[in-house]
Amino acid sequence: MAKKPVCEELRKRVKELEKELVKSRQAQKALRASEKKYRTFFDNANDAVFIADVKTGVILDANKGAERLLGRSRRKIIGMHQSQLHPADKVKYYTEKFRKHVRNNRVVDFEAEIVKKDGTTVPVCISAGVMELQGKKVIQGIFGDITERKLAEERVEEQLRFLQTLIDTLPTPIFYKDKDGKYTGCNKAFEEFVGRPREKIIGKTVYDMGPKRIADKYYEKDRELFQNPGKQVYEWKVKRKSGELREVVFNKATFTDADGKIGGLIGGISDITERKWAEEALRKAHDELERRVEERTVDLVEANEQLKTEIEVRKRAEEALRESEKKYSTLVENSLTGIYIDYGGKIVFANNKFAEIYKYLRDELIGMESWKLVHPEDRVFTNEVRAKRLNGEDAPLEYEARGLTKDGETIWLTRRNTRIDYKGKPAILGNVVAITKRKQAEEALHTYHEKLQSLASKLSLAEERQRHRIVIEVHDHISQYLAFVKMKLGALRPSIASGGALETMDEVLKLVDKTIQNTRALISELGSPVLYELGFVPAVEWLTQQAQRQHGIVVDFDDDGQPKPLSEDVCVLLFQAVRELLVNIAKYAQARTAKVSITRSGDQVRVEVADDGVGFDSAAIGPSVDTTGRFGLFSIRVRLEPLGGHMEVESKPGHGTRVTLVAPLKHKGGNKKEKVS
Repeated sequence: MAKKPVCEELRKRVKELEKELVKSRQAQKALRASEKKYRTFFDNANDAVFIADVKTGVILDANKGAERLLGRSRRKIIGMHQSQLHPADKVKYYTEKFRKHVRNNRVVDFEAEIVKKDGTTVPVCISAGVMELQGKKVIQGIFGDITERKLAEERVEEQLRFLQTLIDTLPTPIFYKDKDGKYTGCNKAFEEFVGRPREKIIGKTVYDMGPKRIADKYYEKDRELFQNPGKQVYEWKVKRKSGELREVVFNKATFTDADGKIGGLIGGISDITERKWAEEALRKAHDELERRVEERTVDLVEANEQLKTEIEVRKRAEEALRESEKKYSTLVENSLTGIYIDYGGKIVFANNKFAEIYKYLRDELIGMESWKLVHPEDRVFTNEVRAKRLNGEDAPLEYEARGLTKDGETIWLTRRNTRIDYKGKPAILGNVVAITKRKQAEEALHTYHEKLQSLASKLSLAEERQRHRIVIEVHDHISQYLAFVKMKLGALRPSIASGGALETMDEVLKLVDKTIQNTRALISELGSPVLYELGFVPAVEWLTQQAQRQHGIVVDFDDDGQPKPLSEDVCVLLFQAVRELLVNIAKYAQARTAKVSITRSGDQVRVEVADDGVGFDSAAIGPSVDTTGRFGLFSIRVRLEPLGGHMEVESKPGHGTRVTLVAPLKHKGGNKKEKVS
């Protein structure tokens, strides 16, 4: 009987063991699933992953990313020592860097180089740390290929170095400031101007550079520019660090960041002290000349008496003339411009400056064919000028051309040619001045002008988009609300008894009608909804109808019917331009009729606006405002050119005006709809 409890206990224990067996099998199944999932992630990771023994450094496992990175199979990688992954001369450095973090139980992230199977090296970013795997401490390293990133960083750094070098070569002091008035950049000329190295300028303000009373004036000027963004030009007297007082011109302008917000300002400084001195000297010379003229009038009487004496001393004058010729020769030899004589197509004389400009010795130049000193692309032109000068024909007295130095360098020169008699035959006496630096400055100025044109175009388009947003807001909300108010008041009117209340109601309805009319006029002035609803061609036709109704001018419209896919920017700009041209015709042209034509020519659209008005001198179009509307033409040209278009103007006084706008069509890959969205 005593054995029954024992049996019960055994049965109970067997059941418990069965439950534990089931749990164990479930745990093994989950472990195998987890291991399979981990192996899937491990093998398909984009980066290379290595598992290595902490103590020995031997690689225990590697994924497919490691195979791609090293150019080796997983079987070849397993068993390698982790030091074999890196160049031999850098193994010690990487090992010490890793051990330092391992001792502190931290994940280490650093850049390194690995060696592929073919011996080439690849830059990688390594993230490594110690982990426990199957009860054993191992190193897990993740290697990401950063070759493309390194190349991109090198290209960016190279471009930044080039831009800074380009700015540093400019002789004009240039500086940049952010909106807080801190200097963010400058060139070497500015360092020399303020007498400080760049590292003591960047991050500073004018208050760090000089006395507060002077800094306040600079700060106020910058504040005015930020309040009214654009350009700012003014003259100022500046005291240099040496104590010298100089007169300069500040030329500053704001610039925008990638979001279109004011990011800061750029400024340039031009020293005009010498110019001011020259102006003062010129004034004094003029006064002195006036005084001498008065004295000379008196001296003329005495000169008549002295004439006989001068004839008697002619021989002595001839001797003086020879001395003068000697002095002239000295002046030629030491002239600041290059002087030469071209006789029979060869250099027979050259002064020191001429040899210096072309980097030759004077003896090397004598007998050299003159065309060898001219750039190949300019030889035909310079030879034509030389031939005309020798033949006594009209030719430019002064012109610019490129030359070649002894070492093959291209230089820019201003050349002057004069025909002389040399050994009884015609020859060329030439004068050259090196203007390479000026040409480089002009190119920089041209680039800056193109940027300004682009900014003007973007500003105009941004203004049009804002107008369109306001039009939509007024049309979709205010106009609808007013119409609803009018409808409600109209419904309420029959319920009002006659008398003062009814009269007041009628007055209110009239005011609402007037407000609706004014709102529609405002929408029309701000922007044409038809441009965004129907497209460019119908919108322009609508403009011609509006001009005819408002100004009484007969305006004809013509379209060739061909598809004209336009980008939104081009579409908006052309619409604005046609509107401005029609307004100009109404205001200034005194025209009876006008015509607007739209045609397609290849991959361009041509919009022609013509009138039979008074016309003007088309050569007079420039960046100035006058009463003839020509500023509008200049503005259209400036906004059109950055978008790849151009403007053609044909006009003569009394013969009307024809303005043709040419702009590119959209490429085939773009959206071909004409509507402005």
